[in-house]
Amino acid sequence: MRDEAMKAYAAMPFVAELSFEPLLRKARSMMAETGNPYSRQIGKILESLKGIEGLSGVATAEVMQNYAEEINFLMRLVFPHLEDEECIGKAQAPFTHDHFFSTARYKKMFEEPGIELELSESLMMRLSDLYSENLLFAYTMLFDIYYQLDHEMVEVIMKMPNSHDKVDRYFLADYSFRFVDVEAGGLDILDRKQFSRLLIMRDRETLEKLMPLDGVVFKGLITVSFHEVTEKENISQLKSDLVESGVLRQNDSIKSITHRLRSILKVKDLRTGFVLRYRVTQGSAETLQRSVLHDYPGKTAGLLEEMYEHVFRTAEPYFIPEILQCDGQDGVIEYLYRSGARSLGLMPLMEEDRVIAVLELVSDTKDMISANSARKLAELFPILSVAVRREMNRLESRVDGVIKDYCTAIHPSVSWRFEEAAYDFLRDSKETYKFGEKRFHDIVFKDVYPLYGSMDIRSSSEERNLAIQADLLKQLDLASQTLSEIYRRRTIPIADYYFATLNRYAGSVREGLNSGDEIKIIEFLQERVEPFFSYLRETSEKYSSKIDDYFKAMNPGMGVIYQRRRDYEDSVSLLNISLTAFLDQEEVRAQNIFPHYFEKYRTDGVEYNIYVGESMVRDFKFDDVQLKNLRVWQLIKMCEMVRLTESLLPQLKVPLSCSPLVLVHSSPLTILFRVDEKRFEVEGSYNIRYEIIKKRIDKSTVLGTGERLTQPGMLSVIYTQDKEWREYSSYFEYLSDKGYISGEVENLVLEDMQGVHGMRALRAKVVL
Repeated sequence: MRDEAMKAYAAMPFVAELSFEPLLRKARSMMAETGNPYSRQIGKILESLKGIEGLSGVATAEVMQNYAEEINFLMRLVFPHLEDEECIGKAQAPFTHDHFFSTARYKKMFEEPGIELELSESLMMRLSDLYSENLLFAYTMLFDIYYQLDHEMVEVIMKMPNSHDKVDRYFLADYSFRFVDVEAGGLDILDRKQFSRLLIMRDRETLEKLMPLDGVVFKGLITVSFHEVTEKENISQLKSDLVESGVLRQNDSIKSITHRLRSILKVKDLRTGFVLRYRVTQGSAETLQRSVLHDYPGKTAGLLEEMYEHVFRTAEPYFIPEILQCDGQDGVIEYLYRSGARSLGLMPLMEEDRVIAVLELVSDTKDMISANSARKLAELFPILSVAVRREMNRLESRVDGVIKDYCTAIHPSVSWRFEEAAYDFLRDSKETYKFGEKRFHDIVFKDVYPLYGSMDIRSSSEERNLAIQADLLKQLDLASQTLSEIYRRRTIPIADYYFATLNRYAGSVREGLNSGDEIKIIEFLQERVEPFFSYLRETSEKYSSKIDDYFKAMNPGMGVIYQRRRDYEDSVSLLNISLTAFLDQEEVRAQNIFPHYFEKYRTDGVEYNIYVGESMVRDFKFDDVQLKNLRVWQLIKMCEMVRLTESLLPQLKVPLSCSPLVLVHSSPLTILFRVDEKRFEVEGSYNIRYEIIKKRIDKSTVLGTGERLTQPGMLSVIYTQDKEWREYSSYFEYLSDKGYISGEVENLVLEDMQGVHGMRALRAKVVL
């Protein structure tokens, strides 16, 4: 630091000279004051200096050398002898780094070999331009001296690093220029108001332009007094560091926090850790990731309750002055002791009235962590809690994001309504709320219009049964071949019995699967035949090869042949994932037509509900135009999903096709979110009829023919009212004009079903 400071001083445009005249003048003034208790002492010092040339003018190097003892005696005016052992101070010429006088305590603290003061970290950023800072200091001196103000001290935080015991110390250096004169020459000094404003704004460039300091002379001496502020400065720096995002995720930041805590507590071997009580991961490895126990080789489950239960329960610090005398988990205590720990402190970090984390303080020396440690750090606990909460929110937000992607969640379009309800709940509860006295009410949306659609995988049950049938037959055939080979080599009656039973099962399966057939056959194979195979493989090597081939053909996780079923499931999964991704993407765009609630379900295919209405939005006006826009959008997207499934056929291991279906319902519904069940449902007996229709229409048939309404590659729309037929007939004409459908548009009457009567449908072929 010394070299940088000297370069900055050398570049100053003004002249700085060492002189004792301002100090002597002040001393004479004080001696002349009536009743001044120090007059006699000051008089003795001044009398002893009579006749010494050079003290009243510029103090040259020769004067400083020849009269070093006298000058030290003179400095007793600034640093009285009685304070010499206590006061940490020095004196130096203006705008120089080296001092010509220092107190005994300064020498003891700062003039030892290897010790050098440097600017604290907080000032290293602001004082990166020493030239600029020194120039502003000069203008401050000029302002105070010219306008005869009380000379204020300029405060600078200095750091004394200590690499040996890793405990840095900080000192507040007060630079006083009360013994400095300014010879401004012909400099035109700014008026007081403008000068003050520019200093407050630290506008160096304007000051240099309006009032250049070339030719100005600063003559006198500057005194510097030091006061230790290690605890205060470290706390200030820690507060600044902890404001930064991600501070508890970065190893360097954790090390910096530990380093500062060492300085505050004066514990050179201090180690720190954090135990975070996440809402979603309590007791997991994530909880102990930043703990001193993060490498603990034993079971971590239950550590929160056993090691930290007192702190979390009482919100009070807990101290273990000597580790070996602690009653607790023997394995944990032994681990801490082997790691070098001899004393431990656990400090609660609070959020309102709840402990959200524990700060661990560990020392390798017994009795080093105590209640005094908690007192010193009390000011830090709130900001540490904020940093912890920010880190906890990061993980918990990610968890919530996954839940929203894959589980039931509140759709963004109606989240505002839930926020309002939650706010009302908290506002009404106030301070008097007690559990059970108030409940979060169901949230109701009136006069909303539903749009329902589904893409059902056609004949999925039949295809699933065929896959089961194929796998069973293959396993029965393989088991029968193995038994036949065993019986051929050695006449074992039970092998022939099993062979005959399996042939009988195979014949039954070829004719078709009945309820319970699969379970019965698999139980026979796994409980009778396969134990027999295992016995023979262990007792006779001549059968082992054939038997090994049988077991290798089994799925490792299922214990059965699962090839065709896996092919079927993979095909269904590909269709579901592709259709779901398509719907998610297009539905986001549809929100631009008009904000609406959307939910989808995966079955053998995909089905979805859309609810739209003025009660579901805020600051929007809803009318029939938006409803018609969404209905046309729905029909177009159903056609595009048919084309999507057709394009996936080459990738499907089992050829599957989808049948699109739309249900029209022109009357508005009332829907509500049931808090106890955490789901939406329709309200009222008439509205419930809509839900009944949705559940049954996928099996609807054409009146008089028995033909299933839904067919692969055919868009079907079910309706009940003439006005719906007129509206959707015009939409079908539009789809035909745009090339989405072709051929005749069928207008069909459907068979009545239980509780569902009077349904009709439009149907047309989708252009692939």
